[in-house]
Amino acid sequence: TGGAGGARLLDKFAIGDGCWEWCATKTKGGYGMVWDSGLSRMVLAHRATYTLLVGPIPDSAELDHLCRRHSCVRPGHLQVVDHRENVLRGVGPTAVNAAKTECVRGHSFSVHGFVRRGGNRGCRECKRLLAAGYRDGNRASRRAAERTRYHADLARSRDRARERQRRHRERRRLFGVAA
Repeated sequence: TGGAGGARLLDKFAIGDGCWEWCATKTKGGYGMVWDSGLSRMVLAHRATYTLLVGPIPDSAELDHLCRRHSCVRPGHLQVVDHRENVLRGVGPTAVNAAKTECVRGHSFSVHGFVRRGGNRGCRECKRLLAAGYRDGNRASRRAAERTRYHADLARSRDRARERQRRHRERRRLFGVAA
């Protein structure tokens, strides 16, 4: 970022507890922002500081905050990585799921493997057990449960209809409308 003035940029952060905390404009996510007159737009402060003090950042690369503080602009706390590495180092759902080594039932992904279903990772052993359960008659118990739910819903629906009819008759009686 050639246009983000060095002196102006260096006045906008405070040095403390190891991090250089950005004190000026920030995004909703907490990243510092600074005006780059060379580009005629706002740029991320940690990228501008890194470029000024260390050197250019490759186009396909991102800066990972090793300290996990979005507002930190200290070059020593920033590392150039690709997007995939940056996401996997984070704490979001993608990183959490990538770090999992077993399914919710305890089957190891390295032993049993996993399958992809609609973009989600599933345990091959759980899938095998589910298929075996269907073959062995679990389908009948599932259908019985669905029938029970259906009949319960039907009974509730009838009760609601009876209540509506009762209220309608009551209103007609109160307002003197002949039946």
